[in-house]
This record gives sequence, structure tokens and C-alpha cells, in this order.
Amino acid sequence: MLKYVPIVGWAWIFAEVIFLERNWQKDKEAITKAMQNLGNFPIPIWILLFCEGTRFTKEKHKASLEYAKSKGLPQLKYHLLPRSKGFVLSAEGFKGKIQVIYDCVIGFDKDGPAPTIMNMVHGVPLQAEMHIRRIPLEDVPTTTEEECSQWLYRMYEHKVNMNAQLTTLLTQSIV
Repeated sequence: MLKYVPIVGWAWIFAEVIFLERNWQKDKEAITKAMQNLGNFPIPIWILLFCEGTRFTKEKHKASLEYAKSKGLPQLKYHLLPRSKGFVLSAEGFKGKIQVIYDCVIGFDKDGPAPTIMNMVHGVPLQAEMHIRRIPLEDVPTTTEEECSQWLYRMYEHKVNMNAQLTTLLTQSIV
């Protein structure tokens, strides 16, 4: 579990990061409790939500593509298919409490060093481009779980397009 990783995990515990167990009943309870605490926090807050739920590997990407194809969902070139239940619960629960979502896409130079924690710790320089999109939370449909999930899948399709554009920018700036 990530919370047991020295320094990083401990920092996340003190930052009140919500650790999930990939068990929807337990995760739903943890997310709901966190929303209650954070939604009433007296100062502005920000929340990082990784809808893909795990690290990207070739094996996980292959499984994600197969699952997406079997369910008629978008097959994402650079991402795993997002897990929508936690996002849907959060989008519904935070309406009126959090005003915006910042959708961030980071593209790294595919011919450069890998963006790993060890490379960063060792001071290996990385080149990246970032695209940030501000989305009012009120624009996210939350009438039904299906509607909200479809919105999330479309957002990830947009991420694929942004990754392609960022890769092009990096290639042009290096040459």
C-alpha cells in the first residue's frame, strides 16, 4: 500500500489523502466520509483524483483496452480506462461545495529520460509540456451515474488528443 512508503506515503497520510482499497463498499464509505470532512472545511481546498486508479503498465493498458472494447467504451491510447464510480460519487457530493475541476495533462519527451521518482530524486532533467483545462463542476452532468460516467470517458478521450498535441510540441521544441 502506498501509505506505507517512507516519506511519500507518510506525507500523504498527514495530507489526509484518501486511500482506496478497490473494494467499492469500503471505498464508497471512505469517499463519503472524506467529502463530508472536506466539503465543510473552512478554507479553500483542492483534491487530486486519479480516475485510472493505478499505475500505467503495458499489461494493465492491454487489459484496459480489452475491457473497453468488450463494453463498447473508448479505447484510450495513452491512458487506462477511468474507473467512474468514485468520480460520480465525488461529482455529485461536491456540487455546491467545490466550484471547478482542473483537468491536467502532462506530456513528457518520449525520447528523454523516464519521469520516475528516482530520476527526479537524482536530479535528472526532464522535459515536459502541460495543458490545464478549467471545468466548472456545475457543467458536469450528475443526473444519472451513466451520464456522469460518459462525461468522464469523453474527458479522457480529450486527454488522448492533448497527449498527442503535447508530444508534437515536445518533438518540435527539441529539434
